[in-house]
Amino acid sequence: MAQASFQPGYVVLKNNDTVRGYIGVREWNSNPEEIAFKRSLADRPERYTPATTKAFSTGVYSFISYSGPISTNVTDVNRIGTARDTSFRIADAFLQVLQKGRNVILYSYADYLKTRYFIAETSAPMPVELRFGIYQVNDENGTLRTKTDQTYLRQLNTLALKFGALNDALTNRLIKADYEKSALMQIVGKINKLSAEEYKAASAEGKNTYFYGGIAANFASTTHQVNTGYDRAGGKDASSVMPAFRAGFRIFLNPNTQRVELGVEAVAALSKYSVNYDQQVTPKINIDYSYQTLTISITPLLIYNFYKSDALSVYAGGGAQIGNSSYSDKVYKNTADGSNAPTQADPFSFRRWRIPAVIKGGVVVGKKFDINAAYIFQTPVTDDPVFIINTSSFQVGINYRF
Repeated sequence: MAQASFQPGYVVLKNNDTVRGYIGVREWNSNPEEIAFKRSLADRPERYTPATTKAFSTGVYSFISYSGPISTNVTDVNRIGTARDTSFRIADAFLQVLQKGRNVILYSYADYLKTRYFIAETSAPMPVELRFGIYQVNDENGTLRTKTDQTYLRQLNTLALKFGALNDALTNRLIKADYEKSALMQIVGKINKLSAEEYKAASAEGKNTYFYGGIAANFASTTHQVNTGYDRAGGKDASSVMPAFRAGFRIFLNPNTQRVELGVEAVAALSKYSVNYDQQVTPKINIDYSYQTLTISITPLLIYNFYKSDALSVYAGGGAQIGNSSYSDKVYKNTADGSNAPTQADPFSFRRWRIPAVIKGGVVVGKKFDINAAYIFQTPVTDDPVFIINTSSFQVGINYRF
């Protein structure tokens, strides 16, 4: 329940009443045995099972209740037996609607054992399982061979013939179609006589990719290492606030629940280090030391949405930033006369490449505006043994999702 994201939807009760509210959607690796439902977001969740519900739907997720036989034969080639297994159990279950057309409806049901597919005629929607099995038998020479029960192809062929959809192209598909979602969806689309656009709509899942762009304030903190030559000479820390610009994309691993995202973000960020100090070693002069940095980076990201709804989403995650820095406006001079300050070290021995860790989080309002913050962990800026300087930054900004 704690991991559920409540999204707008409805439940059809056994008496055919439709109740609208919010359904707890999770990363269902198998079909749910029950669902959490709220009539309003402030309410405590109610629980519904296949025994108390006819159907429910939220977004592109739709399920119906089913009571009947479900196969229990093993289809893992490493565990199959030596005889055709027709075992089953009688169960109440939620079947997911994969495609609903004018002629037939395709469903799926997954549990710890395997994924099964069911089909029903639209005019009389009593689902039956598309049967598939694997088993081993001895041939006439006594050699153990693997055989496949492809009853599902005969079932689909019968339906295609009934609805006048069987032609050479569909026959060829039926000859070689595997027992998996994509192949079955295409065959059922042909039985339903769907156009390309109708097939796309009937088979639609949630949007799995989006792009974004935005701006941020880059709060950079540059520190010097203690007990170094620069520290003993009087070196100081400094901070700056400068702009950052970013763009990227993210992919939902499950487009329906939209919980986990993988993405890549490109950022161009400015920062500045500028200090003035009285040098504590000879020559004892007042020194201006400064430079400006432009870092262009690519960051692979892993993001988790802790709460997600149409109105508001909350997320956090992180990654590793691969950044290339260029430096300008480099100054190390005697403040009194503007001349270069004498030093045997190199205050500008800058590193171009850095790979700091990044953590970030944010709030998305109305699916479009992403108000976020990111922390880029500290990394070295210089290679000189005297001027040892490190930098980190904190960015606060807003992105617009396309």
